[in-house]
Amino acid sequence: MSKLTKNIFITAFSALVLSACGGGGESGETKTISPPPTQITPTLSLSIEKSSLTINENEQGVIGLSTSYNGQSTIDYTVSFSSEVVGVTAEVIGQDLQINVDELENEHEITLTVTAYSTADNLSVEHSLVINLNNASVAAVIDEVELWTDTDAVFKFDDFDLLPSIYAKAAYFNGTLTNTEYQTKISDFTVLKDAAVSKKSSEEKTLLSVGIADYQGNSITENELITMLSGVKVLANNENNKLIEKVNELALLSDEAVPLLTLDSFDFVEEYGIFSGIIGAENMGVFKEGKWQFSEQYQILATLIPALGNTNECLTN
Repeated sequence: MSKLTKNIFITAFSALVLSACGGGGESGETKTISPPPTQITPTLSLSIEKSSLTINENEQGVIGLSTSYNGQSTIDYTVSFSSEVVGVTAEVIGQDLQINVDELENEHEITLTVTAYSTADNLSVEHSLVINLNNASVAAVIDEVELWTDTDAVFKFDDFDLLPSIYAKAAYFNGTLTNTEYQTKISDFTVLKDAAVSKKSSEEKTLLSVGIADYQGNSITENELITMLSGVKVLANNENNKLIEKVNELALLSDEAVPLLTLDSFDFVEEYGIFSGIIGAENMGVFKEGKWQFSEQYQILATLIPALGNTNECLTN
């Protein structure tokens, strides 16, 4: 090999080596490739701290919620009822389920369902609980209805056991009634009282006697029960008024030697556990330490009303 050929070979080999090593004496670089991020599948769960709740009318019930979600979207809520009840609403505020109950007409047991959902992730989950709606105000109505369904007590009208005879005698001694007329007045009053007592078999009374059962069976509302109660009260008061008016006719014949009685005062007297249109009449007396005391002009009545325990049978002779 000639010297020229040798030099050409060495030059070419050197160029080849420099090209293979990156040339120019520069060091090689290492590149790192990151793996793709792990794909997370969103999940959603919901729990409620109670399985049932009782709420009184005109009150609010609050139940805590617990929602677990690992997605990137937002969670919304809906609330539904198994049956709609007027005046009952519910909504989720924060992590609380708030149930608002207005005035109720009946007791109700309903199922409430809360649904949590993410539209973006096409996820939804629901949870149900039982809500007992308590019509608290009806308890007092039922207690009163039970009093007024006591047929014999309501339509007894024993305020008038002695009054007609005494009032008729006052008219007789005043000279405005003859002995025959006196006897007729007593007889007429007896017929009138018997007719008043017979109203215990009236339609109003019959309806009220099953009113509580009808209410508890949800076949009538609280207002309808109150209307039934009012019907019996009006009936009894009207019959009592008829008796009072007849007694007052006798009082007028006596030139009011005996006092006129008050109309529209028939009611249950809790202090004595009886129904009366005289005891408890506001313009005829007052209660003092649980005892009824007639005002001065009505003092004569204190010995004529059986419920007061001061009656004297000889007054009728």
